[in-house]
Amino acid sequence: MRLNKVTIGICIVAAILVVAIIVSSTPKTYSNDRYGFSIRPPAGWKIKENVRVENFTIIVAFIGPTENNFAVNINIYSERTNQNLQEYTSSNKESLNLYVPEFNLISEKNRIIGNIKAYEIVYTAKVKNVDLKFEQVVLIKNNRSYIITFTNLNENFDKYIAVFEKSVDTFKFL
Repeated sequence: MRLNKVTIGICIVAAILVVAIIVSSTPKTYSNDRYGFSIRPPAGWKIKENVRVENFTIIVAFIGPTENNFAVNINIYSERTNQNLQEYTSSNKESLNLYVPEFNLISEKNRIIGNIKAYEIVYTAKVKNVDLKFEQVVLIKNNRSYIITFTNLNENFDKYIAVFEKSVDTFKFL
């Protein structure tokens, strides 16, 4: 009888440890009350807020593994706009074409993220002599654009695109 109680006790402790390991390995949701959104970043990726890049600030960047001296990343940028989704993405593509070296649009399409209309573009570009590939998903709510961008080396893009898609599908407005 005593052995059964000890065995049951060990099983309970083991079950608690398994649950704790599962919970701790589940990615936490990142929330930003100022910009009114949440998203679940990939598990194990570093989170950096308010990243200054040239003349604008990225709200948050999720930094993944580094390969060939480049860290795969997802970042979110937002700005005020009076444009609708179609107008905004059209002017965004024009800006990319004008200001991004060797911009090459690969694909574009409408999509839905959490019951919200979004627009996706996939493109390549050369940044500081590095061949990169990007996927941008644009959403607009309350006269504010939200651009979620996945960036990786062109040759490694497919390796992490599913990770990005899983994360971007968790994007929600608060």
